[in-house]
Amino acid sequence: MRTLFASAFTLVAFTACAATDDVGIPTDSPAPAVASQAIINGSADTSTPAAVFVYADNFGCTGSLFKVDRQRDLAWVLTAAHCVQDQSGNPVVPNGVVITTDYNTDPNLIFIQAIRAEHDTRYDGDDRYDVGVITLQGIPDDSVLPPLLPLTGASDGLSVGTSVTSYGFGTTNVAGTASNSTRRTVSMTVSQLDPIDIVYNQSTKGICSGDSGGPIVAGGKVVGIHSRVQGQSQQQLCNGTAYSVRVSAVLPFIDGVVASDVASPPTAVDACDRCVRNSDYGDTVCRQKRDRCTANADCGKLLTCLQEAGASSSKQSACFTANPKAQGMLFDYYACSCNDLCTAECSTNASCQDWAEQKCGSIGLGDLASCVESTCCTEMDEAAADPVAFACLTGSSTAGCASNALFVAANACIEACDTGASSSSGGKASSSGASGTSGEAGEGEPEAEGDDDGTRKSNKDEGGCSVSAPGGLGGASGAFGGLVLGLGLLGARRRSVRGGRSVRK
Repeated sequence: MRTLFASAFTLVAFTACAATDDVGIPTDSPAPAVASQAIINGSADTSTPAAVFVYADNFGCTGSLFKVDRQRDLAWVLTAAHCVQDQSGNPVVPNGVVITTDYNTDPNLIFIQAIRAEHDTRYDGDDRYDVGVITLQGIPDDSVLPPLLPLTGASDGLSVGTSVTSYGFGTTNVAGTASNSTRRTVSMTVSQLDPIDIVYNQSTKGICSGDSGGPIVAGGKVVGIHSRVQGQSQQQLCNGTAYSVRVSAVLPFIDGVVASDVASPPTAVDACDRCVRNSDYGDTVCRQKRDRCTANADCGKLLTCLQEAGASSSKQSACFTANPKAQGMLFDYYACSCNDLCTAECSTNASCQDWAEQKCGSIGLGDLASCVESTCCTEMDEAAADPVAFACLTGSSTAGCASNALFVAANACIEACDTGASSSSGGKASSSGASGTSGEAGEGEPEAEGDDDGTRKSNKDEGGCSVSAPGGLGGASGAFGGLVLGLGLLGARRRSVRGGRSVRK
């Protein structure tokens, strides 16, 4: 795709694909400015979640989730051809799609990984046939997956004057510069038709940058795919004539991609990996522990710090040093998929077995861990979620220990386990900072395996499951990559859409 430098008197061929920021994890970036109008003079949409955000490292588009194959763990998303190509026309596979109403603020968004992408080869060198299909793998359960957007058949029933509904995550002004992260919708009227394209005048409302690949819906079915806008000028990119590819014209291509994937399915996602990926979706115990962390000021601050730290072990170390009280709550959430939800799937996975020491907050208790896990889970979980109680249990602080009911309850349970343990059992309640009934912190730190600071060492992925364990203070580079993805998902994928660009193929 070549950039077209247009004067105010030039008609600009504009594809509605939005550039996005590709610099790390911008959790410290201000929220994008969102204009009062939506798409262009439309409204926010909360009823069509199968109109999804297509996420790539340096651009964002829209797509339609139209088919799922549970047997093969695959799904397919319809989008524009230029959303699966780079600016030079080379094929690219987006990172995946996001099911959300707002990919910057929605804590319940769902991310599904893309593994393949194809475009109609008739699109090469021509704006027509601007259609692509993205193949997804590792599909969440039906309980959280939205209803699909069915595609029209060979006869779409369209005619000039037909009212259609457009969906997209595009910018909200005619210049294509007003950033937006919310799915929006607008009604339009078909002004022209030919066998390949749907055309409509959008001098007052319509699609813009970032809406590329999004659905045009009529009669409850997708009849078109957003492609491009013929703008009036560089400053009026989206004020002109809009074009969408008719689905009826490209059905053989779409069906061919699906048939090819079904005939030659990819290697199945490891059961442990799939379970861990989807452990936050729906009303699960891990989702509850995640929400508990994000709602807590200390845990939220630590999470934000880790997101900003990225793969830097020194920055991760600084995050833990600056936020010691939140570690228990964070580790409790991060160990949840292995210890609470995916125990059967991950029973032979080495990384998940390494997380067993964190079960129920029983880090550093040596031989007492088995007793604590079987009898003290409730008390330890509640104590780990309380910054004061966690600090008391780890011995990092003595303030408020005697009066903190959560610490007193957890410590009493640990003491009961200690009373029944032999003198050679290793871990003692006092080693976790507790000193019997006084509730005062002792001199010892947790007897943790690994770093001298008492946190656990980093653990390598050794099975098929992509489970990352925390690197502790100064742990392995990138140890929290999986956690950042899990907590809010788009923490590692959040991007502010920046402007539009004038392009032609």
